[in-house]
Amino acid sequence: MTAKYILIPVLLLALSVTYAGFSDTLFIGTANVPNTVTTTDMEWSTYGPTSCYDGMVTAVFNPFDPSSLADDNYATLSCSVDDVRDGKTTITVTVTNAYPAYAFGVDTCIQNTGNLPSKLRDVVIDAPDSLKNSAKVAYALKYSLNGQNNVVYKSNKDLSFADFESEIETELAGKVFTNGGYICLGDENSHTLWIYFPPNSNPPQGETLKFNITFVFGQFNE
Repeated sequence: MTAKYILIPVLLLALSVTYAGFSDTLFIGTANVPNTVTTTDMEWSTYGPTSCYDGMVTAVFNPFDPSSLADDNYATLSCSVDDVRDGKTTITVTVTNAYPAYAFGVDTCIQNTGNLPSKLRDVVIDAPDSLKNSAKVAYALKYSLNGQNNVVYKSNKDLSFADFESEIETELAGKVFTNGGYICLGDENSHTLWIYFPPNSNPPQGETLKFNITFVFGQFNE
């Protein structure tokens, strides 16, 4: 299968695009006797390009083997990553004219490029009921707290949206990422975040559906 890629070129780390600036002031100490350090070093950036692609399931869909997909000529797909504001960043995927046996995927990575550690406080999944009720989720998550060692892999498939959100939150919430630490949903090969519609599903054909994943960051000592 020839995958259909849509690249977001402005998100290249090589071009030094700043992805997040959380706060100008880092609070250290107690609520009664705070010490403050003014800093611009708490930043996250994209780590490589963000890509999205889709296809038609030709047999039993294996989300970790794209050869189970054929080219799609019916639906339209786009994806983007918003700049972080107020400690939040959102990955958005928009699809129009989904149908039974259709699948779409997205891969993206974000990395702590600042000098200060940052805690992931929450992961929020937002999708319309028409998408939640008809689609399944498969994901491949890869992350490292320091970007050097102890790389963690986690994957699962055939999940409801609620189960997917619960698994990601349980795995990542409260983790502290130092300089070089990263979070990846998928990669440029086969592992990715897939949303797919089983052959017996009834997706809202002709409609435009938007799916968001929001990462919420905070200071390491919050």
